[in-house]
Amino acid sequence: MPNIESQQQDLPRCSEKQELNYNEIISYLDQNWTKPIPGAIQKIDALLGSIASTIPAIIISGTNGKSTTIYYLTKLFQKKNMVVGSATSPHFDLYNERILINSAMIPHAIFTRLANEVLHLIKKHTIPASSKDIVTAISLLHFKNEHVDVVLVEQESLIQYDPATIFKPQVLAITRLVLPDHEITSKAIDNLLSIISEKSYVISADQSKSVLQKIAHKTKAINAQWVMPIRKIAPLPYPYEQLHGRCAALAERIAQTYMNAATQNENVFQLSVALDKKRERVNPAIFATKEKHPRKEIELFWKELEPQFSNRFSYTEQKKYTLVLDNASNIDALENLLLGVRLLNYKKPFKSITFLFGCYEEQFCRYEFIKTIRYFFKKTSGQLSFCPISNSVGEQTEQSCDIEKIAALAQHAKIKISTYKSFKNAYETITKGLHDSQDLLVITGSQSIISEYLKYKKQ
Repeated sequence: MPNIESQQQDLPRCSEKQELNYNEIISYLDQNWTKPIPGAIQKIDALLGSIASTIPAIIISGTNGKSTTIYYLTKLFQKKNMVVGSATSPHFDLYNERILINSAMIPHAIFTRLANEVLHLIKKHTIPASSKDIVTAISLLHFKNEHVDVVLVEQESLIQYDPATIFKPQVLAITRLVLPDHEITSKAIDNLLSIISEKSYVISADQSKSVLQKIAHKTKAINAQWVMPIRKIAPLPYPYEQLHGRCAALAERIAQTYMNAATQNENVFQLSVALDKKRERVNPAIFATKEKHPRKEIELFWKELEPQFSNRFSYTEQKKYTLVLDNASNIDALENLLLGVRLLNYKKPFKSITFLFGCYEEQFCRYEFIKTIRYFFKKTSGQLSFCPISNSVGEQTEQSCDIEKIAALAQHAKIKISTYKSFKNAYETITKGLHDSQDLLVITGSQSIISEYLKYKKQ
């Protein structure tokens, strides 16, 4: 892959008179997806007028559940008639997916115009910016132009530098930290807390006492504000209460903390037991319940909310099969996915369940993966299929997993497994054997296999 400096010279038409079109910008970003260099986004932000310091921000981090938490938090803030910007990752089809206003992607025309503005700056000032830096800068401009009330930022990397941390969080939320050992966990906590100040609030939905103690201890050492961790789950519709209930509860706690503590705004209501007495004048639709039942309004909100969103345990019933898409890319996320499949099967038993996996070589520990799948198949019958995947821009650049080694381990564990040469071959072969909505196909394992499915469906 070309280095960043050489890519800076490959912008022959990035000028005020002649700009790059959308496809040319995407091509440039695809080629320039290298490891971000600390300092690049700071230089770009300074040239743009130091936008990051002017926008209230909430950063969401953790090993699993970040995008889910942002989805629910956006819905909560929208209920307050707030304009919510979101900087998320990864993207499955378009870079536009990473920059949202009230859950709506940035339009092509605006993305193109703002990208040209950023590319012109980095060329003029010779800034070695990666694609992640550029996309972050585009989001800064878009959020400024749209006058957002708050920005929700997904911190993708737990240990490595992430340009998303240009936003200074009033609230830092950590979903879960499921990492290989205590040393890596400690490093991740140190890195996550390095971006906060004494005025920041830290919240976590992790259920490990040792992890929570480490986060709390280091938060207090910085003199930042530690908020009690999440214990209960939000009452979402079945089966999402068990799948996403803790993320939704974390979103509720973030909203409460941000609106009532971080902003100190007396004109907004609280989404908690201690509700603002003036709430009926703020939004009478959501606060129509009686005073003596303060939790009913938020419980009603959760139960009426559409809980599923694209590519994160999203399922649709089709004529020949039911499809579940989930970008589970670690054991923690995989276990949650398998729980969701079991819950669906309890409610409406499937005649057949087929998993089509595509992942990177070191994405799952093979033995842990086989152990998890074997336990699932003891409780629920199903078939396991594997196919290689292509590198996906903005995710990882490792080799696709060794299918033959996975197959050997699966067969040794007495798990039936089918292997295929490509996603297209796997998908077409599997779907030929599916006949109605009582046949379930689950496509999962990485962002890349979801991207390959979306591209295939476009053909």
